[in-house]
Amino acid sequence: MTGPEGARYGRTVPTLPPQPPKHSPKDAALVQQISQEWDKARDQLATLREAVERNAHMAQLKLESAFLNRERDQALREFGESVWNQVMKGRLQLPPQLSAALQKMIEVEKRLQKQAAEINDILKEGDEAAERLRQKRSARSSPALASRGKKR
Repeated sequence: MTGPEGARYGRTVPTLPPQPPKHSPKDAALVQQISQEWDKARDQLATLREAVERNAHMAQLKLESAFLNRERDQALREFGESVWNQVMKGRLQLPPQLSAALQKMIEVEKRLQKQAAEINDILKEGDEAAERLRQKRSARSSPALASRGKKR
C-alpha cells in the first residue's frame, strides 16, 4: 500500500514524485530543431496566406474595374450618340476644337450609308430575279398553251 491507503492503516509509505523522462542531449537538440522548423513553417504559412488574400483582393478590384470600364464605355457611347443626334438635327453647335472628330464622324456616316445602299441594291436585284423566275415558272405551267406534238 502506498500513500493515503497506507495512512489509513497506520502505516506510512513514502511516495516519490513522478520523475520526468530522461532525455539525452541529442533528443533535446532534435526537439529544438523540430520546434524551429515548426515555427518557420507557421511563419511561411502566414506569409502565404497574406499573399493569397492580397491577390484575391487585387483580382476582385480588377473585376470591379472591368465592370466600371464597361459601364463607362456604354455611357460614353450613349452620350456620343445623343450629341451626334443633336448636331445632326441642328440643335447643337460643336466648338471648333471638335471639328476633326466631327469630320471623321461625317465620313463614317457616309460610308455606312453607302454600304447600306449597296446592300439594298443587292437585295433588290435578288427580289427582281426571284420575281422573274416566278413569272417564268408560272408561264410554263399555264394550261392555256398547246402541247407540242410527238416527234417521230
